[in-house]
Amino acid sequence: ETDPNRNKMTSTDYGHPLAGDVFGWPLDFYLTPGYVFHYNSDTQSAFDEFAIAIKAYYTFDTSIRTRLGFAEGISYATKISHVESTHLEEKGYEPSKLMNYLDFSVDVNMGDVLKNKALDKLWLGYSLHHRSGIFTTTSAFGRIKGGSDYNTVYLQWHF
Repeated sequence: ETDPNRNKMTSTDYGHPLAGDVFGWPLDFYLTPGYVFHYNSDTQSAFDEFAIAIKAYYTFDTSIRTRLGFAEGISYATKISHVESTHLEEKGYEPSKLMNYLDFSVDVNMGDVLKNKALDKLWLGYSLHHRSGIFTTTSAFGRIKGGSDYNTVYLQWHF
């Protein structure tokens, strides 16, 4: 469901490699701390969000390398977003600044797409940035059911 208020965010993450080619599969694990800036809008003031997660990438080694990614961790927001507060209050839940964090992504290698070896370390992708109360299963997030989703487009460079 699209946010009618068009609330927006920008984020930056760092990925520290933890393991590669796990069990012989093209599966790489990273520790990914990140910072998110939520912009001021008609329904909310600007605020910061901090996330840390373990992210796994599965790479399909075809003519255009494609990766699927999944991350799980925690997110702390300095304020509650308009989307979260509205949806949670409708359900009778008290919003939480600390929530479970999930990230689902798919990306392609730009060196392969543009047939340019100089761009071999650049990836273009789509991800879903999700803060979640994980369906009332834990008291750590206030036993809430709900959260927020942001669709994102990103560029990632491997140093």
